[in-house]
Formats: sequence, structure tokens, C-alpha cells
Amino acid sequence: MKKPKAPLFSAARISSLAALLVLGVIAANVDSSSKSKVKVVEENGLVRVTWPVSESESGTVIFSMDESKPLIESMAVGGKTIATGLNPSTVLTVGTRNMDDAAGWVAFFDNPPKREFTRHAVKLGKRSLKVSEQGAHTTVSVAAASAASFSGEVRFTFYRNTGLMQAETVLSTEEDGRAIVYDTGLTSAKPDWKNTVWKDTSGNIQRVPLNADAAATPVEVEGRTIVAEGDGASLAVFPAPHRYFYPLDEAFNLKFVWHGKNYADLLPDSGLGIRHELKGDNRFVPWFNAPPRTKQQLGVFFYLTSGDGKAALDSVSKYTRGDHYKPLAGYKTFTSHYHVEHSLEFVRKQKEQGTTGVPKGLEVPGMIKTFKKRGVNVVHLAELHVGETPRMTPEQRLPLLKVMHEECDRLSDDDLLMLPGEEPNVHLGGHWISFFPKPVYWVLNRPDQTPYSEEVAGYGKVYHVGSPEDVLKLMEEENGLMWTAHARIKASIGFPDRYKKSDFYKSEHFLGAAWKAMPADLSRPTLGWRVLDLLDDSSNWGMRKHVIGEADLFRMEPHFETYAHMNINYVKLDKLPKFKDGWQPVLDSLRGGDFFTTTGEILIPNFTVDGKASGKEIANDSGEKQLLADVEWTYPLSFAEIVSGDGKQVFRQHLDLSDCDPFGTKKLQVPLNLKGRTWVRLEVWDIAGNGAFTQPVWIGPKAAADFADEAKSLPMTDEQLTAGYDAVVPAANTEPAVWKWTDAKPGNEWADTGFDDSAWKEGKSAFGSPTTPGTDGRLNTIWKNEDIWIRRQVKLPDNLGAKTRLLIHHDNHAEVYVDGILAWKSANIETRDYSVFEITPEAAAKLKPGATVTLAAHGLNVLGGQVLDVGIVTLK
Repeated sequence: MKKPKAPLFSAARISSLAALLVLGVIAANVDSSSKSKVKVVEENGLVRVTWPVSESESGTVIFSMDESKPLIESMAVGGKTIATGLNPSTVLTVGTRNMDDAAGWVAFFDNPPKREFTRHAVKLGKRSLKVSEQGAHTTVSVAAASAASFSGEVRFTFYRNTGLMQAETVLSTEEDGRAIVYDTGLTSAKPDWKNTVWKDTSGNIQRVPLNADAAATPVEVEGRTIVAEGDGASLAVFPAPHRYFYPLDEAFNLKFVWHGKNYADLLPDSGLGIRHELKGDNRFVPWFNAPPRTKQQLGVFFYLTSGDGKAALDSVSKYTRGDHYKPLAGYKTFTSHYHVEHSLEFVRKQKEQGTTGVPKGLEVPGMIKTFKKRGVNVVHLAELHVGETPRMTPEQRLPLLKVMHEECDRLSDDDLLMLPGEEPNVHLGGHWISFFPKPVYWVLNRPDQTPYSEEVAGYGKVYHVGSPEDVLKLMEEENGLMWTAHARIKASIGFPDRYKKSDFYKSEHFLGAAWKAMPADLSRPTLGWRVLDLLDDSSNWGMRKHVIGEADLFRMEPHFETYAHMNINYVKLDKLPKFKDGWQPVLDSLRGGDFFTTTGEILIPNFTVDGKASGKEIANDSGEKQLLADVEWTYPLSFAEIVSGDGKQVFRQHLDLSDCDPFGTKKLQVPLNLKGRTWVRLEVWDIAGNGAFTQPVWIGPKAAADFADEAKSLPMTDEQLTAGYDAVVPAANTEPAVWKWTDAKPGNEWADTGFDDSAWKEGKSAFGSPTTPGTDGRLNTIWKNEDIWIRRQVKLPDNLGAKTRLLIHHDNHAEVYVDGILAWKSANIETRDYSVFEITPEAAAKLKPGATVTLAAHGLNVLGGQVLDVGIVTLK
């Protein structure tokens, strides 16, 4: 079988981590001679785990294999016991994903809490010991676990030279269309720590003496952390800073920790832990995806320290640098896409207070305090995001733009540059962001007889845009930028794919798209794969586009949980521009790819390939290149991936970084063979799902965008098909066929003639979801997951014509093989109906009169509806 060296479709990009050394169920001891320095000893029904937390201290956790006793006998550090008789306790809430919606798993506009859901205390099952090791990480699996239709195990991972450890309840289900959320922590029937400690949203330490009978209470805290304080030692409990938080419009602080007895009326003992508010921000509350047979990692971090509760809070805070983006020489921090609606509030309060000046209460808005607290240098707003904006007349809109411009000027200073921006969402399709290098006055509609531009007293030049051509002309004249907001999700489902051939998308004024961690899926080790896949796709299209991080948030206040929902772009700027001078250097750096994006914990201050930084071009000569990168991090690292493409396929080179202790720096030096490649970039990820990524380095001269596979499509109606073609191997638009199929990833030879598909299911074509265009009356087998593989043997007629073609209905991506040879592929989003496509010469050679061949296809759904069906026709 001729197959690519890496997955053809980058959306199926879950990294294949290096295989762990699984020791299995053991009775022998595991000594500390390994890299992790973790010692695991099983004796008399107890498992003692000891590991170095610093040069002078060790941590110790003792597990009991006696199922009548708490799973954790004790937790200690530096010889001081913090707590005893503990159970890892998790509440799993199971709801539904609306799979009838075209978005499917790529969901944001969904509300599982508004439909029926159930809540379950995860039950611990049979206890057994399994130890696995990777680099400096040692994982100890100690018990089975189950809740509702979900089952799996409880495991703990210990990290060398830190008091940090992670507990995970890893669960899977066979049921489809599940959305979940979870709360977790530690409970004890006889809690023996002294105090519960946290930091309130004003930064003050709160310390409450332990009351084992007090009812469980959610608490609004700073830093997402709560601490069990003992005599001379403490245990902090906290979530992954970003991965634990599914996307919302509002970054409210929803009391993400809890302490007390009988939590959720499901955990009868007293304890403390992390939690979610089931109704979220009461807007769209999508929870987490839980597709069938995926291992959902319901994790929580613990930190053991010989200090008091404040020392524990301070230690945990260092992992996010105090929720503050670290200053880097030669860079400024840039964040985008905020619907704060300060301009509208400003005008409203002016009217309420009867003033033409700055209204009381808005002298220093909460957003300014918040951005400064986070260490942000440049904020690009998305103001006036209200329904009437596209229809506003000049008399309505221009005064609001003036307020936005003047307020951005007033609120900017030597450390923070506030910049006007909008999410106009007109004329182009989907949602998009506008960004100009100076104040620009424009109206989002252009009635008949309205000039494209005119001079207006008090505003100067005013533009009126009523078409994509007008928008592009404006961007060219004002040297602006635009990009797809929340690409391939929300109201941008199908975009930018649907306008990738347009003049405005091809323009240098169309930056690309914006990255955010949505949707959320706890089975994946990374965040934001939706847009990273788009970056790879657009790079393979021949488009030199970039992806910036976006927040896509509404109100911003100092006491909100903003850090969890934010990301940041480090943009190469020697100095911060002054508002009055314009901010062209910011746009130039974005357009040139002179930046990297991060959740905040991992930094990539230097990255080059063959001496060239991201956004630059290197020669495509011998292909032998060297990647150099400086990486800095807080949480222990997990892996890096060097991602590249050749215009058709995406290649991923995995680098195991699990031997890196926390709070380190490293220079990556990786020789690369990039022969035939057209671009390359770098991602780095840690054990909490935090990550950073660069923009591509381009290889060779820029080529014209390659849409050749789509150009060969000859869409035909049923009537045209009957008139001009003979169905050799019918598809479901004429006669459904029985195929073998699976939605579980098969072996690499799945398309070969000799492949054993006996374990696959049988189903009639077409395969897909009922809401997909073009499937009415033709859909016979439901396919809801991301991937599907289908295959069947077909006997070709003895009088097979010479002009053989494939008949395909696909949504989204698809590839077709004949006897294991690639016959056709496309990254086109959809056909919307059956279409006729040419076949590669290598595969066409297999289609001989009277021959029996194996026809196989792979479909991948990345957004919206989905369908796959394949037939063979000959031209008359």
C-alpha cells in the first residue's frame, strides 16, 4: 500500500507519545536507579512511593491495596505527614452533545446543562499495581474506577525534583454523543489536617480551621488553588491552569474550588478539591467532548511542601508566574478579541450622569487593571459587537468609533497600548476581525448611490463598504489586516475554507486565523488543535498565512478568572509604540510572522531553521537543515513536535521531552531533512496541556496555491449522471452497496487487498449524519465520529470503458484507494452532492476489464455535517 509517512489529515493529530515502559502488575520493588529517581515498594499490602522533591527533601505517598481501607494511607514530605486516610474522589456529570447539530463535536453553541444530565460519584474498584515510566515521570496505577457507562482506572504521576504530582481518573465510554464535566479532590472520613487555606480575589490569605462536619462550600479564590495545611507541611490542590476550563464567553470566577463534607450530596466524607459550576456563565456552556472509546483524563494536581499554606500557594503560583506573562527582551505581549463594549458603556454612563467627560467609575476601567495584572502590553479590542452594528448609519456609528479611538488613546500609557478593533462579520462570510494601524472611520454598509469614501466634517475620510471588494480595497488603502475569528467553529464553521480562493483571502492583508482552546476534549494532550490543523492546511494550500492567539472574551475584571481563558502572543517589537504615532510596527510583526503564541507557561524566545526565524524563507536545496530553538518552561515538559508539509501531506516529528525537570531552559538542536517540504514549524507541550507554537518557516519560493484536486471535480446532477455516465460500481444515489466499515483507527495496511477486515462492521452506503446536505433518501448507515474507514471488493465488468472516473460524495475530507494505491484525495470541505473525479494514473492502471479490486476510502469530519460514499463510473 502506498501511504504517506504521516497522517494525511492533520485534524487527526493526537500525538503518539513514546511507548511507556509498562511493568505490569508487580510484587517486586522498583528502585530509584532510573531517570525519574522514584522508588516504588510494595510490601504487606501497601505501596510506598518515594521521590525527590528537592535536593534535601523527599515526598512519600503510601497506597493501600486493601479495598476496605482508604486508597491513600498517607501523604508526607520531608518526613512530615500532611494527611492520612484519603480517597481520590471524583464527581462525573454526564450530559449529551447535540449530534443533530451540524457542528457535532466541533461545538460551542451547545448547552448540555439545559438538557437532561446525571451526576455520579466515581466508584473505586479492584486494586492492583501497575507502574510505568517515561523520562522523569513515573505513573502508578492503583485501582479500577467506574461511573455510569464510563470505566477505567485511577493513576498518580510523580515528577522528579518537585513536590508536584498529578492524580487522574481516566475513564472511557462506548456511548456516543456524551458531554461531560467533573469535580475532583481528596476526601477523608477522619480528616486530620489543621486548616484549609486559600487566597481570595483581593490577594489576601484566608485560613479556616478544619471542621470535619461543615457542609461542602464552593469558594471564589485567586489562582485556582486550595490548601490542606498540616503541622509543618501542606498539600495544595489545583487544576491544570487552562486544560480544566472549557470555553465560555465570560471569564467569571465561578468558585472553582471547594472544601467541606458531602460535596454535591455525592461525596459523604469531608475534603477539598476543584469544581465547575454546571451552568457556567449561563450563556453557551458546552462542557467537554467525550467521544466513545476516548480516554478522558479527569486530572487534578497536588503540591506537597514542608511549608505552611501560604508557602504552598506561593509555590503553586510560580507554575503560572503568578498568572503573569513574563517580560522577554525584544518582545511585547499582544492579546486580541475582547468584546468588553467599553465604548457603549462609556456613552451610556455619560448620558446617565449628564456629562461630556469621563464618567465616574470609568476613570480606570476594570479591564485596564486586569490587563496590567496579567502583564499584557498590547490589547486589540473587538468593540461594537452588537446586532445592529452592521446596519448602523454614519450618524449612529461614527460617534461610537470616535469614542473608541479617544478612549484607547486615553487609556494607553508607557506600559499598555490599547488599540481599536472590531469583529465586523459582514460581506466576507463567517466571522472575522479587523485591525488598522491608526484610527480609521468606516461604515459597514453601502446603500445605493453611496460613495466608497467621502470627507465628513469632524471625522475626516470615511469609508463605506458593501462588498468583499470594498473591504479588500479599504484594507489595501489603510494597510490593515483581517483574519478569521474562531475559525471552523461557532459562526465561522466552514471558514476560511469556503473563501480560500477569494481575492481577499489571497491578499497579504488577510493574516489567517486566530487560535483558542476550543472545543475541549480531555483525552487529548494538547489544546487548540482545531486551528493548528487549519494552519497546517492553509500552509499546504500554498497560502503563507499565520495564526495568532485570541481570547474571544467579554468583560474583564481583576477578580475574574481571566488567566485560565487567555493566551498570549509574544510579538517582536523593540519598543511599545505610542498611540498618537500609530502602531504600524505591531501589524508589520504580525504580517511577517514575527511572533510566537503560548498559554503563558512555555516560552520560545528563539526559533530558527537554517538560520531563519518564523515567517522567513529558506532555500529548498538539499533538504538538510538544522532547527535551533530556545525553550523555557515552568511545568515539567512532555513533548515537542516539529510539524512540516509538502503541499499535500502533514508530517510530525515527535521529540520526547519528559526528562526535563520543572522550571528549566533548553536549547533544541535538531537536524532535519526537509527535502520536498514547503514549510516547517514547532510546537512544545507540557504535562498540564499548556503549550507554545511558532509560525512556519517557509521553504523555497512562494508558489501559486494548489487546488488542483478540486479543479478536477466535475459535479453532476442525477439527471446529468444518467445521461453522460455509466455506473460501473454504483453509489447510493443509484443503488446502495454493502461495505465493511470501522470508526476505530485500523492498521496501516487498511486499504490493501489482503487486509483482514473480518472484525469490521457491515453497513450500506451512504455513511454520514442526517443533517448533511445531499443525503436525503441516500443515507443508510449513521457515522458520527471524526473518522471512518470503508472498504469492499468489487468486480469490474468485462466491457469496462477506458474513461473511468470516481463518483464521490464527501464531507469533510476524504481519500480513496484502489488495491492500496492512492486514487484520489481532497482537503476540500465538502461536495454537497455526488461529484465525478479523475483517478491517479497509478490507481487507474488497476481498473482493468474483468478485474476484482479492493475499493477503500477514509473520511474525516472536522466540522459540520459528514458523509462518505464512493462509486466508479465511466464516461459514455
